[in-house]
Amino acid sequence: MSTLIVDTLRTTNAADYDATAIETVCAAFTPTKILAQIDRERVLVCHRGSHLVATIGLRDNQLRAVFVAPRYQGQGIGRQIVEHVEGMIRASGTATVRVHSSLTARAFYERLGYRFESVSEHDDGTTTIVMEKEF
Repeated sequence: MSTLIVDTLRTTNAADYDATAIETVCAAFTPTKILAQIDRERVLVCHRGSHLVATIGLRDNQLRAVFVAPRYQGQGIGRQIVEHVEGMIRASGTATVRVHSSLTARAFYERLGYRFESVSEHDDGTTTIVMEKEF
């Protein structure tokens, strides 16, 4: 999972963030840190055969760590995993879902019906877009 996330950050997100910001975010997704995250949130993965192609986390009503391997992007996998988790959120009786989107993924979430809430500037120099969708 760490390899998928780091590869995605360095490949896909590099168009919107400088190298320092990318490496700062990559440091948050080491195998040890991912194992710690799994203790705090629900994590789902998507496989094609023996290949890990996507991952998504869920904590309360917030999507977290949504990543699709670069070679599988544009095939609807991201939409499918987000919609699957949205179904889980709706089933729990929650009326909204939130995500801290990368600059890179903002248009993806907008296509799925998320709306802009705010810009979040982080101490590590990265910027995310807080988005929300109501059911």
